[in-house]
Amino acid sequence: RSPPLGFPSRLEAIETGRFLGGPPPSPSGFRTLPFENDAESYLSHYVEHKGHFFHADPLVYTGFPAHAFCYLFTHESLLKNLLVSEMSFQSVGTTIPRVVLVTPNVLDITRLVMTTMNLTVVELPSVISIPKSFAEPVDPKWINAIYKFEAYRLTQASRLVSIDLDTIVLHNVDDLFNTSKFPGLYYYGPDNWECLNQEWKVNSAVQVLTPSLETYRDINRFMADATRRFGQGDQEVSQRYWRSRIGPAMRSLGERYHTFWRRCLCPGQSPRRWNIVHLTPRDDRLVRAMFFNATLPSDFPPCAAPFAVIGRRLFERATRILEQHNLSLDYLQNHTSLQDAAYLTAQKSPP
Repeated sequence: RSPPLGFPSRLEAIETGRFLGGPPPSPSGFRTLPFENDAESYLSHYVEHKGHFFHADPLVYTGFPAHAFCYLFTHESLLKNLLVSEMSFQSVGTTIPRVVLVTPNVLDITRLVMTTMNLTVVELPSVISIPKSFAEPVDPKWINAIYKFEAYRLTQASRLVSIDLDTIVLHNVDDLFNTSKFPGLYYYGPDNWECLNQEWKVNSAVQVLTPSLETYRDINRFMADATRRFGQGDQEVSQRYWRSRIGPAMRSLGERYHTFWRRCLCPGQSPRRWNIVHLTPRDDRLVRAMFFNATLPSDFPPCAAPFAVIGRRLFERATRILEQHNLSLDYLQNHTSLQDAAYLTAQKSPP
């Protein structure tokens, strides 16, 4: 009997030497703790609901923090974004650990870069299957976002703040872990695209989560039960799931904690008050100016220029990390191994 396609035969918990508080990291930059049981035993540790398979157990890692900002990293093309976002956290003096949840296809050298930046690297086991409501023909860019729900399995943490990699932190946001200020189970960044006021609509770039194995299982059952597709992936799942479970108790964080940069064009906006800015790829001229030292076009809104300057400075600081390892960002971005190709193919096929 073989594991379902995409299901790992062993659970590998990736932990940095700094994270364990032990001796310096190994040359590869992290240690691997193998799952104690063999593949046959591990197969019993999953749940099936209407043809959708998902994990049955929490993710447990030695010394995992009670509070953490949480990134999801699925491919080397995201590295430049991670470098800038993490440098922005460091520049505002956060005292909360940052954890990177990496999928199994991520390169060892990329993990080493992460640990050099004092990030905690945690490998996620492969998802077992993708529910039909989430899979293609839904836009493929949403497929890997299903891994965001794995954060609910990190039950050693009492609170996690999930942050997308295309964000920049302008001011300290450690107060998101203050349960007196934010006492609820779930908070989200509003999807206020340009000048629209859509406080009711979830954007999953910033989310305050309360890890719970029961919530994880319930979300997976919810996806399997769905009769219509989640066209906007994980954020539409969260929108519909939390509305159905807690209704009015589901709260927006407000635009102070999540704002698209283009909102600076709207009347009455004060970017100085924004804590987290979302650099959406829908207009990549700002991103090019940040990462590739391009000149902003003459028709580009002047209010966006400061974001390009801030991003460029952060990126210049971050590239020094790569230089320590004699790494080329182009190499990491363009690297696609046979392992990557096989892994991505497996994720599209339920057992």
